[in-house]
Amino acid sequence: MNRRSGIHTLVLTAAILASGCATGGATGNPFASPSENPANEVRLMAQNQSDQDVRISALNGAKTRVLGIVRARSIDSYRVPIGNSSSMRIRLEPLTGIQHTTNSVLVRPGDTLDLYIAPDPSNSFLRVR
Repeated sequence: MNRRSGIHTLVLTAAILASGCATGGATGNPFASPSENPANEVRLMAQNQSDQDVRISALNGAKTRVLGIVRARSIDSYRVPIGNSSSMRIRLEPLTGIQHTTNSVLVRPGDTLDLYIAPDPSNSFLRVR
């Protein structure tokens, strides 16, 4: 096989694979668990009023899910799978300081939650819009 026919074979193989990926099939993340279905999620709007970055984790049922870090004096949003649980709390872990867990709120799929992170984490709270 010469170099030219090898390139043609490679291009033809790539075209066949690309066309197979572009036709119908499943949509969304095929590796997502049923609890990661958008219909089983809530939206969390986090407003950090403190002068330090805070790592946040969602606590619902027996599950803990690290959501990320909300930078100092910023607002960020997260999509949180809730599975079968109907209540949620948020653990706040300032990068320096004492961690705090918010009040518990009842949630339903599709709810939007507001998390207010106060300069003193013990004054932070979670509410449903």
